[in-house]
Amino acid sequence: MSDSLFRLVCLVLLAVPLLSGAEPREQRLVVGYVDFPPFTYTDDRGKAVGYLNEITREVASHSGQKLEFVELPPARLERGLRTGKVDVFQGIRTFADQSDRMVAGDSLLLPITLAVYQRPGDEPFSAFEDFVDKRVGVLRGYAYGGLIEKLRANPAISLMTVNSRDSAYRVLIGERVDFLLDYVHPASEALAELGSPTLQHKPLRTLDTYWTVSDVDGDARQILERLEASYAELKEEGEVVTSFSSQ
Repeated sequence: MSDSLFRLVCLVLLAVPLLSGAEPREQRLVVGYVDFPPFTYTDDRGKAVGYLNEITREVASHSGQKLEFVELPPARLERGLRTGKVDVFQGIRTFADQSDRMVAGDSLLLPITLAVYQRPGDEPFSAFEDFVDKRVGVLRGYAYGGLIEKLRANPAISLMTVNSRDSAYRVLIGERVDFLLDYVHPASEALAELGSPTLQHKPLRTLDTYWTVSDVDGDARQILERLEASYAELKEEGEVVTSFSSQ
């Protein structure tokens, strides 16, 4: 046996233990998520938490599926799904709609309602044009399903970005903004902590959330079938949150 062939055989033999120790995709899925409290976020201890993360965790536990959660900015998350470095995303179907390397599921996880909040007595919001020549409060880091770009593109709309939800409602109550954009369920929790001040709100849109799975390996539909079958069983048993009564 030549020296070069001998070295090649040795390298192959050395690689076998490394390959056998790697977990295949069907055993461990990388779940990517964005910072979107209270639906997906990382807590102070570094744990992936939030309603959608918990749904996925419960479903995986029920089916014996191992998971690894990783928080990423939206652009890196989308790239990870396209390249296969991220296996699963839970959220709106935007990524899957824009790429043939991903497949979105059919099982609705949570409907998330975006609403406009106002002080009582103000003229009720009725259409986007009502934002013109008004001050609109928005929470830092939220895209509101793409609405933030439409607001920024209109120079007649004055935006105030607020760092926290409780500060946002204090700004609204204190008449520093005319409208505030927020999601209904976390808004209800924040207002309860502030003593439930009386405000009016009007739903703008509902964002439905689903699983999106990377199809780089061609097995996205099989993975979705396993997740959704387990999810259906848990829903039937009443073991997972599927809606918010406050919405």
